[in-house]
Amino acid sequence: MKRFSTVLIVVSALVVLAFSGAAGNGRSEKRFRGLWEGIDPGDGSSQQILISGGADGEFSLTWSESYWTVCDGRRAILEGFGESDRDEKNTLVFQMAITCFDPKEVVVEDTLTFRFVGQDMLLVSAPGEFTDLPFFRVSSRVRGRGSDND
Repeated sequence: MKRFSTVLIVVSALVVLAFSGAAGNGRSEKRFRGLWEGIDPGDGSSQQILISGGADGEFSLTWSESYWTVCDGRRAILEGFGESDRDEKNTLVFQMAITCFDPKEVVVEDTLTFRFVGQDMLLVSAPGEFTDLPFFRVSSRVRGRGSDND
């Protein structure tokens, strides 16, 4: 009976570890969700990024700024859809478009890559383009079920 109890405990522990590992992957993606802020070093405008989704690995992004240089200061919005990088769990890649208004026109279509570093998020630039832009979470951290150690 003692041997059966030991085997049962070991098997139970393995099952729990297997499920917590799979759930951990989903929780690590949740850390990108929320409202982020930063400052554009080129023109000093304030930036806000809202990232939502992530339950199925797909995210949506809405980016607003107080001044859009690419739109000559006109109102604009950046919208994108993306997913986590399969090779780097701390990275999200978005296909995005910047739409200027008055008159309405899409001025940029490109790819954005964000990397989670510590408690902050970086917009990773292509080499030689511009510096990596840091964003800081201003919303409460999204919590998953169970412990949230990611």
